[in-house]
Amino acid sequence: RIMVGSSVSEACSGATRGLVGDANGDASDDFKGYSADGSVSSVIPANASDAQIYDEFIVPNLVTDNANTIFANTIFANQEAGVASHRPTFFTDEMFESCPSCGEDKFCCYDFLSGGEDFKSLYENERS
Repeated sequence: RIMVGSSVSEACSGATRGLVGDANGDASDDFKGYSADGSVSSVIPANASDAQIYDEFIVPNLVTDNANTIFANTIFANQEAGVASHRPTFFTDEMFESCPSCGEDKFCCYDFLSGGEDFKSLYENERS
């Protein structure tokens, strides 16, 4: 499971963009799309689906060349950069309803939907 977190000082309010939003305290305008000239081209709603956020925010900002990253001159320079052709699987609430043996545990259900009973068993063993 991957979680990403960040914080910025109040001095940066309104001066950031990207995954941290613009740090103005308003979550409804954090996912902004930008045109090549730097102007805001779209604002993705805070209640957008994971797939919509991925398509409209992540893909357009995906770094596909390590020469343009902070890792350019490090041991990570030879690692594969973002692959624009990759599309993750996004699970909906309706899909989670199809694995009642997991109850309300979405992590268990994710493992079950991704890999079947074997993955679910691995998850359950990891938790115990």
